[in-house]
Amino acid sequence: MLFRSWDIGTNPLSPRMLYAYSDNIGAFSSMGGWTPDYYAGGAMGILGPYVLTSGAAGASLIDTTDKGAARELFRYPPVNGSEISTPMDPYFVYRAIVPDPREPFFYGFREQDFVASLRLSGSGVNIETMSQYSDGGKGTCCALSATTFQGQAFVAFRSALRQFAFLGGGRIAQVSEIT
Repeated sequence: MLFRSWDIGTNPLSPRMLYAYSDNIGAFSSMGGWTPDYYAGGAMGILGPYVLTSGAAGASLIDTTDKGAARELFRYPPVNGSEISTPMDPYFVYRAIVPDPREPFFYGFREQDFVASLRLSGSGVNIETMSQYSDGGKGTCCALSATTFQGQAFVAFRSALRQFAFLGGGRIAQVSEIT
């Protein structure tokens, strides 16, 4: 995953890269060991200057306030400097992430079963709830990607496109399905 800033206003048909965060990868994380496969190979959601990414090991919260020097704020699960192996937490592994357009929440969709409601605060993100996104608790294959459009979340699954409404208080509910 590469974070870049592009000027598209001058000529939308020929965008011009302003900078790439990878130019500053050495100072990106004070925790070390950040790799796209582990922390950015699955999903990405953007809420203001904060980017939540997810990969095979867990999630990473990134602050892009300083446009020339994005930095990792928190990692989930937390890294213990004395561990040799990379800690993993399946509750922070998402295939799709959407931000709430009105409240400080991300919604992380695991591949086949749950959507996590993640509150963004000064201390990072915290899982508020885990809700099944399939009817009757049956597994659903497979969440692929998501976006927010006109105040609704749209999540692509292999077999359908599902529309979710933001209910407030960190809650989200499916309102329709297009197969």
